[in-house]
Amino acid sequence: MGRFLLFLSLSLFAVVATATDEALHAQTYWKKALPNTKMPAAIKDIIQHVDVKRVNKEENDQVAIPVNRAAGDKAGGSEDILECFIRCTRSEELAPGLKVPIHFLKTTSGLGVRFLPRHSAASTPFSSAKLPDILARFSVKPGSAEAGYIADTLRECEAPADAGETKLCATSLESMVEYVTSSLGTRDVATLTTVVDRKEEAPSQEYTVSAVKELTGTGGFVACHARKYPYAVYYCHTSSRTTAYRVSMVGADGTRVEAMVACHMTTCHFLPQDHVIWTANK
Repeated sequence: MGRFLLFLSLSLFAVVATATDEALHAQTYWKKALPNTKMPAAIKDIIQHVDVKRVNKEENDQVAIPVNRAAGDKAGGSEDILECFIRCTRSEELAPGLKVPIHFLKTTSGLGVRFLPRHSAASTPFSSAKLPDILARFSVKPGSAEAGYIADTLRECEAPADAGETKLCATSLESMVEYVTSSLGTRDVATLTTVVDRKEEAPSQEYTVSAVKELTGTGGFVACHARKYPYAVYYCHTSSRTTAYRVSMVGADGTRVEAMVACHMTTCHFLPQDHVIWTANK
């Protein structure tokens, strides 16, 4: 028993050490690729995340990924993640006095919130055709809610882009940064995220809009939405018809929020805290 505990401790130490090295690499890459851009908390939290809650003995003692269900998730279901807690509205309705019932979750990726190193992401299957292999690799039971989320993410990533839109499912920090900077035509970019003035997660409640500011994006906007997957995956897309707003809101319990709102074509939605809008600096 003592030897097993020692082996388990060493395995967990190795996982934490590897995760720390990956975090340092990600921070170094960010500073080199985006020297004028402050890393937003949404990305920093993913980079610094280390989970040692469970050990999967069948995959060379790799740390398995726990499930953090978003509000509204149904056991055994695979409904659209955003629609669980984001109330959509039309941009012309965004005005002081508007009341919006919403749940600002700290994380929406759910299954796992660590970026894979780029070389690992490139060698890891990421397609609906490989779904059985993916489920086995991450010890996810076929037919489970987690399997449904993974299948939904893969289908969304494989669906063709809408007319006038470009898209990419970024499976690593590097692929996201490269897509964003290529789309905006510059590495001098700014990140915009929803900020909730509360340390713990705010409850689902009604918020009243107090101010609305339309943002001017030099060269447009790129929206990157976190998706549920065994590691961090961002659905990034842009189109010439995307607009963005900063909306000040106050919750029924007094919680203050500076929310980012992205409007794509005919829909307009509030972004959770781990989603990011990118634009070129003026």
